[in-house]
Amino acid sequence: MENYYNKEISEINPINAQDYGYNPEEAIVKNREDLRKIIEEPCLPACLKLYDLNIQTVKSSANNGNIGDKAYIGINYDSLDENNKNILNNLINTGIVEPLNLSDAPNDRGGRDVTIKVPIYEKDTVGKVSDRFMQIASRFEQQDVLYGRHTHEDVLKIVSSIGSDVSLEDIVDAYGFIYDDELKIYWHNRELYNKHLQYQNKQINQTNETRKHDYQGE
Repeated sequence: MENYYNKEISEINPINAQDYGYNPEEAIVKNREDLRKIIEEPCLPACLKLYDLNIQTVKSSANNGNIGDKAYIGINYDSLDENNKNILNNLINTGIVEPLNLSDAPNDRGGRDVTIKVPIYEKDTVGKVSDRFMQIASRFEQQDVLYGRHTHEDVLKIVSSIGSDVSLEDIVDAYGFIYDDELKIYWHNRELYNKHLQYQNKQINQTNETRKHDYQGE
């Protein structure tokens, strides 16, 4: 860990996510471990932190090509719940994050992006840049998964774009979508569905604990 932390930014080469099957319009990772393949080391701890908070990161860069400029992590703004949007607004108002410049035309992936930037200097280490990102990422709080959700109509559009020989079931199987009978949506993959269930169970347990304490206090 110490070698990783003290590695100089000049030693960090760019990673091409396309080499691992991720194109710019498909930023939903299959699982948490894939982040370790496609995210450069200075951005990785913050991206893992945000992933665990159920916030979607869509791009990042912190390598020797960024020296003298800024490293960045892009977040899908529409993956934030209202609480985390308020936290983001506070970060903007205090000058920690640059003002929003959201596109009015979401790309094929869906959602609008907000970019978190930190300075990156010639003699910086991975640890220094990572710490700058973590100071920002740690401000956000746990939330439900609000990205990677496809409506029935969304899936039908994929079917119609491919042709009449393809059925809805074919697309669901081919893409690995998971149907959620409660929400009546298709999750992009099982990983996101499980993260949603974990969040819901945590909320239920916290509610039950609160009720238990309130009852004991009466």
